[in-house]
Amino acid sequence: MKCGLSLALAVVFSFSALPGTAQQPREGTAQQPRENDAQFGIGRRKARVERAARSVAAELKNTADRSETVVYRHLQEFLTRNRTVFGATVASPPHVADPRLISTVHLFRQGNQFARESNPAFNFVDADDATWYRTALTEKRGIWTEPYDAADGSGRRTTFALPIYADAARTRLLFIFTAHMLL
Repeated sequence: MKCGLSLALAVVFSFSALPGTAQQPREGTAQQPRENDAQFGIGRRKARVERAARSVAAELKNTADRSETVVYRHLQEFLTRNRTVFGATVASPPHVADPRLISTVHLFRQGNQFARESNPAFNFVDADDATWYRTALTEKRGIWTEPYDAADGSGRRTTFALPIYADAARTRLLFIFTAHMLL
């Protein structure tokens, strides 16, 4: 009996490792970590960052006051709890007057402190470094960017970008929340 149970477990474990038997991502979830991300636990770190980002984005969605001060407070709490995250951004929907422009509120690590940066008119259409926004906006779901070298030379990163909508049909974008994870 003990031998039969071991054989049955071995068959189950072997089947779950077959190509094509991995679970597909649920609708509306971010891309699954790629196989090479598993090296050094990057896949697990991405999953933790994604859960934390979804949580703070939900808090912001349910907050009536999304003033710059309130957004910065949420971003600082997020960065304080997530040490592998270099920075976080809340980006507005495209401006009505000029749909190429968005407003961004960004908080990032600078030594042992946090630095703030806001841009009331960021041109996400023409910017080379705004693929995170364009892709999340187009796909209407959380996405991970390909790893990239930071412009300031501080190392490699990847960005999780999560669009937050006011409605279930995903027609009214409230904001896109991002977390820039250090690799």
